[in-house]
Amino acid sequence: RHEGLQNIIIHYSSRRRQEALNGARLIARAFGLSATEALRIGDKTVEDFRWEDSAQNQLYGLQVKTERNQKIWTIRLNFGTYLK
Repeated sequence: RHEGLQNIIIHYSSRRRQEALNGARLIARAFGLSATEALRIGDKTVEDFRWEDSAQNQLYGLQVKTERNQKIWTIRLNFGTYLK
């Protein structure tokens, strides 16, 4: 039986697009996304990333959604971890 955190959603907002992207990239890196992949955040409105940790027998997924509502940029990071 697997117990522990399986999914977390973070909404990160800022008035400045670049500031919101930088914050989202920092959070994504903390989740384990590579630096190269993290730089892609913001290229598209919705992006999906997948990677694995063979030693821990884990799969990871991160969906990033970027949107602007009036003067506020919001980036939603939906992170999940799964057993292989």
